[in-house]
Amino acid sequence: MIKKALVILSVVILSFALTVPATFAASMKKAEVPEKIQQFAKTSGIELFKASAASDPEGFGFADKEELNQIQLGDGFPVYFVDYEKLKKDPLIKRLGEMLKPAETWRFFITVNGKPKSFLLVGYQNGDLTVLEYGGNASELGKAYEQVKNAGYDEILLLEDENTKYFVTTKADQVFVIPDVSENHLSTYEMDNEQMWSSEKLVEKIKNAPILSESYEDDGTVGGSSGGRSEETNSFPLMQPFVISFAAAIVITILFIAGKKRIRKHPL
Repeated sequence: MIKKALVILSVVILSFALTVPATFAASMKKAEVPEKIQQFAKTSGIELFKASAASDPEGFGFADKEELNQIQLGDGFPVYFVDYEKLKKDPLIKRLGEMLKPAETWRFFITVNGKPKSFLLVGYQNGDLTVLEYGGNASELGKAYEQVKNAGYDEILLLEDENTKYFVTTKADQVFVIPDVSENHLSTYEMDNEQMWSSEKLVEKIKNAPILSESYEDDGTVGGSSGGRSEETNSFPLMQPFVISFAAAIVITILFIAGKKRIRKHPL
């Protein structure tokens, strides 16, 4: 009876370890861009963009008003920043997922015929949903996004650090990044948007950021472009191996204790 109960408990624990992260991943996909945010960007955001760019389509990167009128809202992503304040307090952090914090903003592609042309940034200001930023050239980040889509990544977030944007995603329990940096600037940034890169390369770059040096003078903008609250980010992409290992340890401990009890009860 005890053996049967232990087997059932083991199955339940392992099932929990495997399904909880998967369930969370599914919920994360649905919550990436809340419906309210999506609808606001699709209506008010697009209207504001068109109205603002109408007087100077070329200045916004469009051939003319006709092309401007063809714009549509493309895919959107939750924006994250590097939590440099947290890294200053705990310099031993090594995993990218633990270094990030949500900006509570969402960046969308503005597309023409499906191709990214510009950006729309949506978020809350004084409790009201609003367009925080629009414009800019989205072509290089668009190329990076094509790499992500072609590789079949699902969970995607957008990291914005200083003047560079990175897609952060996972595959086979590994974390990858790709910046909006063209091949022409590979020598400067050591990464480009021609391929996916191991997150370790970005972690090294973050660890060596001037803002983390002892000689850095804080001007009140710790984190550079890391506005938003400093609560910890949910690091799901890195959680699954830990949960499974933890569950396996529990199962082994239970079986070991049960084995000792059986030995005591039935001595040779």
